[in-house]
Amino acid sequence: MISQQRILIVLSCIALFCTGCPSKAPPAGTTGGGKTGKQDPADQRCADNLDNAFSSLDPYRLEIDADIEATATVLNSWLSTCGTSEWENPELLKKLDRLLSDQQMTDLQGERFGSRDVTHIRTAILLRRIAEQASANADSDLERATRLFEYVARNVVPQPDNQNIPLTLYQVVLFGRATAEHQAWLFAELLHQLRIDAVILTPQEETSSWVTAVCLDDGNYLFDFSLLTPVPRDAEKSWPISTPATLKEVIQKPEILASLRALGSQVPTAESLKNPAVWIPSETTFWSMRMRSLNQTQTGSATLLADALLDGDYGQGILSRVDDASERWKRDDIRIWDFPEDQLSRYWSISPNSSQSQALRARIMPFHAPLEVEVNKEKQDIKITEKGNKQWMARLSQLEGDFTKAIMTFGGLRIGSKSTRNLMAAQDVDAQFQIILQREDVAAEDAHFWVAISQLESGEITNAKTTLRDYLNRYESARWTDAVRYLLARIHLMNDDYSLAAEQLDQILQTSSLKNAAAFLKSRFPESSNTSEPNTDEKQESSADGTDEGNS
Repeated sequence: MISQQRILIVLSCIALFCTGCPSKAPPAGTTGGGKTGKQDPADQRCADNLDNAFSSLDPYRLEIDADIEATATVLNSWLSTCGTSEWENPELLKKLDRLLSDQQMTDLQGERFGSRDVTHIRTAILLRRIAEQASANADSDLERATRLFEYVARNVVPQPDNQNIPLTLYQVVLFGRATAEHQAWLFAELLHQLRIDAVILTPQEETSSWVTAVCLDDGNYLFDFSLLTPVPRDAEKSWPISTPATLKEVIQKPEILASLRALGSQVPTAESLKNPAVWIPSETTFWSMRMRSLNQTQTGSATLLADALLDGDYGQGILSRVDDASERWKRDDIRIWDFPEDQLSRYWSISPNSSQSQALRARIMPFHAPLEVEVNKEKQDIKITEKGNKQWMARLSQLEGDFTKAIMTFGGLRIGSKSTRNLMAAQDVDAQFQIILQREDVAAEDAHFWVAISQLESGEITNAKTTLRDYLNRYESARWTDAVRYLLARIHLMNDDYSLAAEQLDQILQTSSLKNAAAFLKSRFPESSNTSEPNTDEKQESSADGTDEGNS
């Protein structure tokens, strides 16, 4: 059990912060201190500072029992004596004037680590772990990219409006709900950790239509987040799509993109992609000298903390790698995608007492589940305290691929939430406690959905289908309902159960944020499929209330 003091510290931090080609990429950076043999006392101090900092930077600690600002202080202690934030050739920076704003240039040359840098490192560590497990045993970079795309599509549900709240990538993966632009940004940074470059392609004159391109040696492969699909190589109805179309292929067959646009896709026309604008989905923290100095100093891990825009003795920079990725564009066509920087700058500018800060705090609170309830009937007293951060830990375990641990913990949280409700049902609780219990209910609902995701990720398709159907029985219209229907439809489609797939898709084709993705799935049905008579036996089949707790 964590102490009350620690809880207050955690909540205070939340309120304040609420917080191409692989062969050409730079050498791997790392995230571990490491001490070998006898060292000079100064070197030993440097290593100790980094060991202390990276202990706090672990995703299972930072903002949970390790403070952001305190960690930045430790990193700056290391930087002042062991690292550098000075550019070896300041004249090179002038080459970036046309690409970066004045504020970006200032941030790029910052001489101290700040809170944004600290969370950047934590996010990079988490994304590296995710990328490794989600692409494990893949035989090629294209297969790795396709697996990561599917991972993002399963683990981050489209939420177009997002209440106009800026999010960091850590929050995107933690909350599991964000915009298509957030999904594309996350996809690109997961690939980045594997030393694979990705870019956003738009027409030269407007950016409302866009598509993500993964830059590999044999082509630029296209992925469409507005329909949650790799771009198919032809207009036929094959599914699933294991090999996406390349930029060259869609230009040769303009009907491919035309068929996607007819379903509501935001992809550009083939004509506009003959000479596209090319946007790099990265941000200033990656390009700074302070981060590069830290990245180059570490040994023992493959986490990428820094990647320069310009060429240097470390190899090609991002600009050169992207420039070499296609003959369809020139260096002058390459720009910096403003979405990541806009999200981060707005996030770190949120006022502690603003409505956005309160909304972010509300989103993070369920991750502190479960509660501990003590009822003293003699004194007519109810005491509710935090029991830990098990929901937070379980979500991280699920994201990183420890599905057995995640499923067990989520299942325990669901049982605990139900027990808490039953315990307090007969008690006269005030509004404050009711709000806390509502938060516990949100955590239980999230846990139910993430059990199904864990089962899907680990290949337990039958168990996942049961868990998803049970969700619909328990939560008739809830936060994950449309995502559950979409996932069930995909499972049915994999089994050629077109009537059952159509039954789920038809319920999200009108107003859901997944309506275009649903329309695409339905468009892949063969013309001969029968969708008029759903299997009523399976429709009615569901586990009894609570019978799937062993799996969840």
